[in-house]
Order: sequence, then structure tokens, then C-alpha cells
Amino acid sequence: MLEKIMKSEFSYQCARKLCFVKEASLIFNELAVKQWDYLYQYYHKIVDRFECEGGTAFLKEQLEWIGCKNIEEECKKLMQSLLGKMCEVIENYKGKVLSEEDRKAVREKIRLDIVRILKSCDVSEEKDKKVIKGLIEEYSESSDNRPLTKKFPSNNP
Repeated sequence: MLEKIMKSEFSYQCARKLCFVKEASLIFNELAVKQWDYLYQYYHKIVDRFECEGGTAFLKEQLEWIGCKNIEEECKKLMQSLLGKMCEVIENYKGKVLSEEDRKAVREKIRLDIVRILKSCDVSEEKDKKVIKGLIEEYSESSDNRPLTKKFPSNNP
């Protein structure tokens, strides 16, 4: 078994975190095993929470950590703050013809906020989920030559 562990870098790293060697034998470190179990349960809880509550699940989890009483209200305030920040950035460029550098600067300033807001969207329609997923992928990447409105429909007929 030790030979198989040593052949795989991943197995070796896992064994290093959970075991120690004593007299040419691998012995489980009970504290490390308990920590591993705790983390597994915690991550499972967070995944379940994301599935039930959507993209704001971790934000809500953090608000619980700090003892926030009105979690839903605080979450809405924080999301409004993100929207306000984005509107402020856009307002600085409103009515101007943007140079290539300006366009990239606007995108870079707001792209992470766009991703946060999109991840918090709670949609039930499968087609809407696909659109949101595409937008998240689009804006998760750093600034490049893509226009800000690549996937947003125009209001013009």
C-alpha cells in the first residue's frame, strides 16, 4: 500500500496530511482525520446551501459568522451596494464615446461585481440559468477586446 501511495503525487500529499510514519508504518493522525471530517461536513453544508439559496449562500453564511440578526436585509443591502458601485463607475463614462482603453477600464472595474450579482440571481427557468451561466463565464475572465454588451440584447427594435 505504501508503494502505491508513493507512486501518486496526489495520494502522497493526502497521506502526508492524514498520517505519520512510526517504525516504518503509516499511522493515522486522529486530529487530522477529525479535521478532514469536519471540513468535509462543512463543505457539504455549503454546497447544499448554494443549491437551496443560490449565489448569496456564502454571503449569508459569513453574515451568520459575525452574528448578524437580519441576514436577508443585510444581504440585500450589500447587493444594492454592489449595484451602486457599478452605477457610479458607469455614470463617469455616461454620454461619452469610449476609447478602447476606456472600454477596457470600465469592464475591468465592474466585471467582478457583475459576476457577484449574476451568481446571486435566483432563476427557475432553465433557459435563464443558461443565460446567467454564460454571462458569468463571460465576465469571470479578465479584460480583453470583447464589448461590454456582447450578450445583452439591445433595446432598439
